[in-house]
Amino acid sequence: MSVNSLKYNKKIALVTHVIKEKMMLLRYYKFFAKRKSGNMIVSRFDSRRMGYGLNDRLKSIVSMYALSKVLKAEFRCEFTHPFDLADYLLPNRYDWLQKKGEINQSICGTKVIIAQGEPSVGRILRSFSRKGQLHVYANRDYLDEINNLFGEHFVWGDLFNELFKPSELLQDNLKKYSFPDGYIACAFRFRSILGDFDDGNCAVLNDDEKEKLIKLLKNKIIELRESSRKKVFVTSDSQNFLSSLSDLDDVFTNEGRIVHIDNVASSNDNAYLRTFMDYYMLANSEHIYSVGTPQMYKSQFHEYAAKLRGIPFDRVEL
Repeated sequence: MSVNSLKYNKKIALVTHVIKEKMMLLRYYKFFAKRKSGNMIVSRFDSRRMGYGLNDRLKSIVSMYALSKVLKAEFRCEFTHPFDLADYLLPNRYDWLQKKGEINQSICGTKVIIAQGEPSVGRILRSFSRKGQLHVYANRDYLDEINNLFGEHFVWGDLFNELFKPSELLQDNLKKYSFPDGYIACAFRFRSILGDFDDGNCAVLNDDEKEKLIKLLKNKIIELRESSRKKVFVTSDSQNFLSSLSDLDDVFTNEGRIVHIDNVASSNDNAYLRTFMDYYMLANSEHIYSVGTPQMYKSQFHEYAAKLRGIPFDRVEL
């Protein structure tokens, strides 16, 4: 695709976002609702817009929190779809939960910004008003840009931990995986190539290719276990792959269903608990290795889990 084509597509996407922003204001906000005073940035994830993966949402939340700090605005996160974020993460040192009647429902004094896919924080920043609320749908990490623009030195993990701590449900489950001697972590992202996870239009490997790939990756786990002399936590989006590890000593995995955040209609059975467990179990390890081959996906989920505690992170391509 040419540079001109990319620029044209970006312009089309921007115009589409602006049109949808106006439509959302007219559809979901009211002319005669009471306007709330003061300025606020609200990071929103609700049924009105598709929200992308969990890591994309967390990157956006942390970025909008950083922006609120430099602009000296209140910050709230309204994360209610496809589950309530507060089921798994609670406020830590900053209370981001909305209070009753706090979020503006009036067209007056509310600016909706759909920035999903937009590479810069510029349009969000230009839309901020000292006299109103900015409701933002985004899925990018703008922290480096915010640091450069405002001369700050925000660290992603520090901001995340200011905002969040595990809920009682999550913390109780994490206690099952406490090891005095610690452990390392190996992460594998197959998407659909092993045929047991619905994420993207990826060609499924044949049985012989699957067997060779799984053998290659298992050997790498064994190598890392032996060189580190530590237990190995393994996370993956393929239950078939995780099941194949049952014959390996000192290798453990998480329990529960493997789901993609936007592919499950209900969270009544705590379907998302495993995702948050994986995130924190990765973060609690001593070293994260994101292992893959050219046909596998280079996920940032594992990289950002490392940022939570500032632990070493390496990509290993076989």
